[in-house]
Amino acid sequence: MTDRGEVIAELRRPGPPVDVAHPALIEALRSGRARLGSANRPDLYTPLDPVLPTGAAKRLLDDDRDDR
Repeated sequence: MTDRGEVIAELRRPGPPVDVAHPALIEALRSGRARLGSANRPDLYTPLDPVLPTGAAKRLLDDDRDDR
């Protein structure tokens, strides 16, 4: 997907992450102007309870589509 000729999203089959960094980021890392963060640790985040009951999003979408 592009916006005014610039790639903004890529749709592809799920698989291992593609590690392609922007050249400016690579240069910032090499020069010490930036540093990479730590890996994500899901155990640091408290799971939240669902805000809406199961199926609520589908019902809302169906209702919205019926209005048109």
